[in-house]
Amino acid sequence: MHFYIYYTTYCVLLNTLNTAARNRRNRRFRGIRGVLVFYLLTLLFPLIPLLPFLVEWNTVAKNDRIQLMPDDYKKTMGAHQGNVTEDDQKKAGQAISGKMEDKHKQFILNLIKLIESGEINPMVPQTFVKKEVYDSMPEEWQDKTDLILVNLADEIRMVVDFWKSTETPDESPQLDTMVEALWHSKQKIEVEYDVFKF
Repeated sequence: MHFYIYYTTYCVLLNTLNTAARNRRNRRFRGIRGVLVFYLLTLLFPLIPLLPFLVEWNTVAKNDRIQLMPDDYKKTMGAHQGNVTEDDQKKAGQAISGKMEDKHKQFILNLIKLIESGEINPMVPQTFVKKEVYDSMPEEWQDKTDLILVNLADEIRMVVDFWKSTETPDESPQLDTMVEALWHSKQKIEVEYDVFKF
């Protein structure tokens, strides 16, 4: 109901403004100042029908925040305070052990074999690419590859460090995720060119 009343008022006022602006005898709408006033009023009047809805929505939102949020927040915060020991916090940050997929394990073993043979060097990202394929690529794809090489170097170092570390489990879901991220990065280029050695 409010909408129709405000919309009707808006239409009547807009029609009045249009008539007044076209009427040269009305001095208020003459010149540049009159044109600016007319356009300002024309821009503001469409907001009139929205006022009751905005006020109602704001009131509901405020009431929800005032009544529900603090109680829920206090209950949640109170339930978890002081329950976590320092040892538990250290355990929470450690990798958990779990079965890895064979394809991930095989990929890591191949990666380590390439590093140990000296074919690739995680500190020199340009060693990751097949030179003949890289040279035959258009310059745009070479630039994309150069950008990805930096990320690949970091990801390879993290995977290899995790695999070789004595403080992390030999098989872990985190390691699976790291390998998947590595594959995702190199796949951005390999959709067009098989440029990487691994």
